[in-house]
Amino acid sequence: MSGGLAAVNADLTDAPHDHETPVWDEAQVRASDLMLTRARYRVYSVAARADAAGRLAALSMVFIDPVYPEWGFQGLTVVSRAHRGHRLGMLIKVAMLEWLAGREPQLRQIVTGNADSNKHMIAINDVIDHWPSWELDVSQVLPAG
Repeated sequence: MSGGLAAVNADLTDAPHDHETPVWDEAQVRASDLMLTRARYRVYSVAARADAAGRLAALSMVFIDPVYPEWGFQGLTVVSRAHRGHRLGMLIKVAMLEWLAGREPQLRQIVTGNADSNKHMIAINDVIDHWPSWELDVSQVLPAG
């Protein structure tokens, strides 16, 4: 997984951001995983595979601190360049929320942040801000055909 994460992370370089976005290699991904494990964070990752080889089209991560389990912390959310514009970011965040609702029933808030210039991700977060009281018609999200 660390190789796939490093590859999709490289697609962050052209996403709207307000500061320098480092590109992680596999060693940095493994070091981050180790740090989260040592801190005993529960890490949830939802990915969309681009192909049978397992390359990632999109990824979203949320971390739950065991000391404050009613709070989640949004980690990386990225859609690879080749798959942008099809609401895949929305779909993986929806899948994450559905998963968390079943696995972390005490969760009440997810802290997230975005660059002011990242209008696409801000729009997604605005839609899902009303979780769990919103409904999404998946047929409106998926491309036709």
